[in-house]
Amino acid sequence: MAIRSLKRIVPPNALEGFFLVVLVAGMTVVLAILLNMMMPQMVAQGTAAVTLYTLLGFFLYTNIITNMAMCILVDPRADPKRMALELELAGGGKGWHECTECQMWVPPRSRHCRICAVCVLKRDHHCILTGCCVGHHNYRYFFYFVLYMFLASAISFVVGLDFVYVHRAGNFEFFPIYVSLFVIVIIMSLLFMVMSGCILYKQWPAIRYGATSLEAEAHNFQYNLGVLGNLRMFLGKWMVLTWISPFIPSPLPLDGVHWEVTNREVGDCL
Repeated sequence: MAIRSLKRIVPPNALEGFFLVVLVAGMTVVLAILLNMMMPQMVAQGTAAVTLYTLLGFFLYTNIITNMAMCILVDPRADPKRMALELELAGGGKGWHECTECQMWVPPRSRHCRICAVCVLKRDHHCILTGCCVGHHNYRYFFYFVLYMFLASAISFVVGLDFVYVHRAGNFEFFPIYVSLFVIVIIMSLLFMVMSGCILYKQWPAIRYGATSLEAEAHNFQYNLGVLGNLRMFLGKWMVLTWISPFIPSPLPLDGVHWEVTNREVGDCL
């Protein structure tokens, strides 16, 4: 697993950097308001529920941040020296194609990203939230980043509505600025929930059919290994443990260059 250079960690444009800052700041603000302002009024202090909700909040938050960081740090690009060696060993390389912009030959499922200016192994898409491409080596971290963001924002949205409209019944005996903060929690949680939910929906072909976004558009499901097999392709050998933390090692079964092709024809899984 290669790590990006410090120069390539920075998002390629200001807009993506802005999205990244807003996302991290927004999640931090929501967590702080939930734990420090809402929970003390909803749960009796000193009880096991306080510990449980606090641990759940930090578990979701840390997994969002750390998986996002790993998605950015792990380099999914096709290394020119390795590609040249792989092509030579393959004796021509069936399914390989030449990238005129990178001036090298790359294996099947690899595509060039004009924003990152590199070819990415099993490229799925360029993520504007992280400012990087998502491919073979960092898809695991992108998947959990979005999944935990959806779960955390959904819980925050429900808790926010419950606090404002059920627990407080719309009655507040403190400064209006606090009310504004609670409304912000609800709005931001709804925004993050819808955004991450849409992203997860778009990533369904990767789970169901083992296809990248481009392959799904072309109804090309020749790499479909079944749901469990497809999950293993990006979650790795120890996929049952990967939900705990992005720092749990889970070697991927394939190297991003050589692929298993099933007997299914294009469109066979529709």
